[in-house]
Amino acid sequence: ADLLAIAAHRTMQELTEAVGKAREQHDRAFRQHEEMAQFAQNLRHETERALSAYRAAEAALQHAESEVAIVKADLKQLEFNNALLKAVREARPTVTNRLWALVLSAVSTYFSDMRGTPSVVTREGGEFMVDGHPVATLSGSTVDALGLAVRVALLRTFLPNLSLLILDEPNAAMDAERTAQVLGFVSAAGFEQTLIVSHDDMTTDVADHIITLE
Repeated sequence: ADLLAIAAHRTMQELTEAVGKAREQHDRAFRQHEEMAQFAQNLRHETERALSAYRAAEAALQHAESEVAIVKADLKQLEFNNALLKAVREARPTVTNRLWALVLSAVSTYFSDMRGTPSVVTREGGEFMVDGHPVATLSGSTVDALGLAVRVALLRTFLPNLSLLILDEPNAAMDAERTAQVLGFVSAAGFEQTLIVSHDDMTTDVADHIITLE
């Protein structure tokens, strides 16, 4: 009986120890499980943050690439504009000379009609020349006729559809013969309406409508 009691007691102790060890193992396994679960949760959070950062970086990269593309397009447009501006600047003297040649050709024709003598009008150093002579050598009435020729030529060149011509005392310093020549030119200039402010009788004689101011 004593031996049985001792054996039972020993068995009980072993069983208790085994149970204790099993509990310790269970507790360790549980703690490890919790640690692994916490680690997995932390890893998931880190992964989500990393993924969010990656997406933000990717969006920023796309935005940067878009901005770079816009800047490149702007630079390309700027280069084109600069090249165009350079070409325009380089062509300006040629265009100016051609325009002046066109205008002066018309001026020469109109001036010759009003003057009654073939004349060539040129431009040197910003001044008009008639048959190679400065305008200052011309009479006052001739200068007035030249001014009218220049005005009509400019209008016909740059405003070809203009239908109205306004003149203020165009023949004030002209004699009767030159006045007749100028009025003949004006009537044949091709404007639908011509308004002339004048004090001479010859102008009123050829006018379709007269308004008198007292």
